[in-house]
Amino acid sequence: MALPAQSPLFISRQDLVEHGFSDYEAAQLLRMAKANLVEQGLNYYAIRGRRRVPAYAIEAILGCPLFEAQRDTLPSQTKERTKND
Repeated sequence: MALPAQSPLFISRQDLVEHGFSDYEAAQLLRMAKANLVEQGLNYYAIRGRRRVPAYAIEAILGCPLFEAQRDTLPSQTKERTKND
């Protein structure tokens, strides 16, 4: 299965900041993602120096795809706006 070109496999704090999160929010998301991964048995992420986590770990915390979460309008809102215009 090929991933879309815009969807990276791993996410860093800087990637999250570039997508509109504050430094604090990005750091907290990474901490939560690492804690969840360690809970799942992936002890590789228990090391403090790991600066990237799988994108799916961040998306699981956010509850939506990362790239759609940062858009000004979601696709469903765009469709409604077009119908009303």
